[in-house]
Amino acid sequence: MRKIVFWIVLSIFFSQTAISQYVDQTRGGNFLKRTEFNIALAGVTEDALPCYNLQNKSIVERILFDNTNSFVEFVAENSPKDNIRAFRIVKDRKEYSYKLQIMQIPSADQLYYTTEKYISEKKTKIVIPDEWLSKIPEEIRDSISKHNEEAALYNSKCGDRGLFKPYHPESKEYTVGKEFSEKLHDTIAMLIDNFRAEGIPVSAAVGYPLHATFRCVVGAEVWSLKITAPQRRALLLSDICTQIMNDALNNEINETEYIRKLEEIEKLGLTKNDQ
Repeated sequence: MRKIVFWIVLSIFFSQTAISQYVDQTRGGNFLKRTEFNIALAGVTEDALPCYNLQNKSIVERILFDNTNSFVEFVAENSPKDNIRAFRIVKDRKEYSYKLQIMQIPSADQLYYTTEKYISEKKTKIVIPDEWLSKIPEEIRDSISKHNEEAALYNSKCGDRGLFKPYHPESKEYTVGKEFSEKLHDTIAMLIDNFRAEGIPVSAAVGYPLHATFRCVVGAEVWSLKITAPQRRALLLSDICTQIMNDALNNEINETEYIRKLEEIEKLGLTKNDQ
């Protein structure tokens, strides 16, 4: 009898816990969260950087963040014709310092098209039927052979590290404190780890909603959350990240205010949804 009562109480507890679990997205935009290894290959490359796992980063993210996965990364896309704005926090373990780097891509849609075309050309192998090879001048055959060797290199792990560098925008850099940097990192990690959704995604949205990307390195892993038209905690965190960029560009960084707002977001996960 006691065992029966015990299991009844336990089942009620877990059912209540499941019901009260915080839901971040209800019948909203699509999202994708991913956990991967941070490092793709052991050792370092010719530029003394680890070979980071960049396989699932978009072209825009490769343009913005080049060949690294940073301590914290955030990207905001509001319109295909607007500037794409982003920032990252780089943690220097040797100097125990944190750098906030803010960047933007003007005319992002045109740059995306140009870069995508360029990258595709560089990474696509040229295939010529054998019966045609003898009819092609030797210098052209040599050029094709060289191109295909480079394409094979670009398609290998960490082989395309130099392709995006010409498009990397200049960034504005600021030194920020450890408490703020760690709090932002931990809040983003909390959001990704605990992100939950209900219902089905909205098939269409009025205008062009916000597309937000959160990313952070956690131990040996890199965590990311891409979300369209974010709600609740994801929207609040997007607003804070946008405020950080605006304030930094105006030289009005207020780390104390950001920490307070981040702590408020963390508390939301301890209560029921604000439906």
